[in-house]
Amino acid sequence: MTKKTTPDRRTDKALWSTAYHEAGHAVAGWRLGIGLRKKGVTIVPDEAAGTAGSCTSRWASNRTIEWDASDKKRIRVENDVQSLLAGMIAQRRYAPRRRWRRGAFGDSRVIDDLLTRFTYDQKEIDAWVKLLRIRTQNLLSNPDVWRAVERLAAALIERRTIPGPEATEIMREGFYERLYSLHPEMREGQRGVDGKAESIQAQTPKRRGYHRDGHRRQCVTY
Repeated sequence: MTKKTTPDRRTDKALWSTAYHEAGHAVAGWRLGIGLRKKGVTIVPDEAAGTAGSCTSRWASNRTIEWDASDKKRIRVENDVQSLLAGMIAQRRYAPRRRWRRGAFGDSRVIDDLLTRFTYDQKEIDAWVKLLRIRTQNLLSNPDVWRAVERLAAALIERRTIPGPEATEIMREGFYERLYSLHPEMREGQRGVDGKAESIQAQTPKRRGYHRDGHRRQCVTY
């Protein structure tokens, strides 16, 4: 029996905005050491959930264990929050003149849930979010990072759904495009682990990566 599907009646502008939203989540998370799950990224609507798309990735922070206010936990939570903020920031960067009313409600609820584990003072939370939003805007303003967002968004328009490993490769190719154009031989010398590419050249120092756990993040949707 064939499953009945509802035709997608969204305009091209709406599709592109959704693609940039989800690509923003994925690329920011990737650059912060938060890997995508196999389910990956999609701009296919989920009528049951009431969403226009989703990005299924891992939590940098573990929400299933007892919380503490350590610096390590705070940094992980801040990475999660930046990944959540990146969707709407990318969407607005794509079309700055439009006033997007949808797209951040679900993300905002998760952000509040994460930050209230540290403080219940709304003024402190608002200031914290403002700081992380500035950091995320600066991250996406990087030409290499934004190119990765553009490449993934374009791929989503073409394919609608992209599994995690393929989406990661698209982001990596976009991010390192300028480097590869200058040094083609480095393409084979790059090995990526959740966006942390390591050069096989002995003289290149390795980066210190972020700790990741295997806990699944619920879909970042809107």
